[in-house]
Amino acid sequence: MRLGVFANTAKRHAERIHLTVYNPFVRFDLVEDIWTSLLGKCPHSYFLSWGWVDSWIRSLPPDCGVSLIAGFKNDSPILAFFVGSHNVIRHRLFRAGQLSLNSTLIPFFDSLCLEYNAVLIDPDITIALENMVEMIPLKNWDEFYMPRYSPVYCPNLIIRDMSRKYNLKILDRRNSYYVDLEGVRKNNMDYLALLSNNRRQQIRRTLKEYKKWGDIHVRVAGSAKDALGIFEKLVLLHQKEWKNRGQPGAFGTDYMIKFHKNLISRRFDHGEIQLMEITAGMNPIGCLYNFLYQGCVLFYQSGFSYLAKNVYRPGLVCHYHAVLHNAAKGFLLYDFLADDSQYKKSLSTDSNEMLSILVQKSRLKYKVENRIRTLYHFGQERLSMNGAGRQPRLFSLLEKLKRLKSWKKTV
Repeated sequence: MRLGVFANTAKRHAERIHLTVYNPFVRFDLVEDIWTSLLGKCPHSYFLSWGWVDSWIRSLPPDCGVSLIAGFKNDSPILAFFVGSHNVIRHRLFRAGQLSLNSTLIPFFDSLCLEYNAVLIDPDITIALENMVEMIPLKNWDEFYMPRYSPVYCPNLIIRDMSRKYNLKILDRRNSYYVDLEGVRKNNMDYLALLSNNRRQQIRRTLKEYKKWGDIHVRVAGSAKDALGIFEKLVLLHQKEWKNRGQPGAFGTDYMIKFHKNLISRRFDHGEIQLMEITAGMNPIGCLYNFLYQGCVLFYQSGFSYLAKNVYRPGLVCHYHAVLHNAAKGFLLYDFLADDSQYKKSLSTDSNEMLSILVQKSRLKYKVENRIRTLYHFGQERLSMNGAGRQPRLFSLLEKLKRLKSWKKTV
């Protein structure tokens, strides 16, 4: 009964909202006014702050397909989000027009890794996701993708109870683990006592080994110039390790490096950027790159000096000291951001959940695609059961079906 009340309220609110599309590269000042007017009253993370969004828009080419969609009630903005638009062809058969929440759908640019994604919605408004996407004034779209959507920052967007006109899929669930820094302070700054016995022993052991080199020192950048210097050290350490693993690393493109240098230069003096360098004596242990926003510390990237012996755990030492430093500074939490890795979980006291959601319009081609996917996986299972023998007839037929280009004209 309660869900029905919420849904009816959300529908009534939606009937009074008018959505308008703006090009942020042409109407930048107006987009800024709309966005910042909502930031003052809507819950949001650093990744939707104007500091981040401003830097993001400035980093993109004007032809990337990004637009701002703003909702108005009585000429006042009460809802806003960005969308990237892109057309894809899947399985060589199905063409889909895609929209993506606050991202571009271009992997090169989306490598920034947006976290705690949300729609800015006036707290006095409740709206159903179905009603919102129904009103999007863009033509020829089939799918609305919401990467790493956070219910924590969007409590008044109702994503349940969608009609048969749409299919709602939860593509991924990820935990964002964090340390409650108030809990650390209440525990007399004894952070280790909040962790498991095994993790406590590991941290104490690696601290003991590093201290043989000299006192452990934490240096926090005091200026934008200093922060850029630590950032360069972080990039070198980060890229060295990931190249050794045969991976490109987070800073493998000039775009990523340029974006973050600009972000650090523009936003450090606003108190949003924290670069830390941790050393033992004269020897580097690692560097951390964090965002500071609304009392939260968001760990974004790192560069560690790895050694051959397993007793040296630079990540544990750096995060241990970062937690203590930021707890002493009065911050509320230290967030490791979305990743289900065991080491982040073991260093945390709590977690939030992020969801990757896909809303599809109910179309025949998606029913056919889902059926083909089911049959395809069934055929592969049969093939694996048969070993290297003859392919099952069903599997062979499906492979032929995927090659029928004439299907593009019929779905």
